[in-house]
Amino acid sequence: MFRRFFLASLLLALSAAPAAAQWTGSVGYSHFTDDFDVGVIVGSFGYEFPVADGFSLVPEFRAGVGVVDDTINVGGTRVDFEIENLYGFSNRFQFDFGNDMYAFGVVSHVNYKTKASSAGMSVSDRSWEWGFGGGLGYMFNPNNGLDFSWERIDGDVDRFNLGWRFRF
Repeated sequence: MFRRFFLASLLLALSAAPAAAQWTGSVGYSHFTDDFDVGVIVGSFGYEFPVADGFSLVPEFRAGVGVVDDTINVGGTRVDFEIENLYGFSNRFQFDFGNDMYAFGVVSHVNYKTKASSAGMSVSDRSWEWGFGGGLGYMFNPNNGLDFSWERIDGDVDRFNLGWRFRF
């Protein structure tokens, strides 16, 4: 289903205004919180398609690797929890305010590989999860900026991201 979503977004964007489109990407730190607090370095790579004056669609590929783990208490047992890596797709619906500021909504479908370890044993899991959210950004110059976003994943996990956004 996520492939259909991504392909439909891409086809809509391709029919918009490809002559003004440009490559875009980001590198940032994502903090995930629920009953745990873990961190991931995440990068994205996409193509920005202007659809109307001040509105763009940005289908992206996203990938990341875990850098901060957490130890949680499960039934009196200490369990180390981490996101080992992630990859997937997202689509940003971006609104430019014209003063180098922008706001965006995002829908994502990402595969997360998680690991829980305790007493010398570990269990890994890999699952696809839907996410939705939004954020704000500021472009310091035409090619470099900073954005902050929030995303709700699988209905109960919050993802906060601070990243450097670039265009080329």
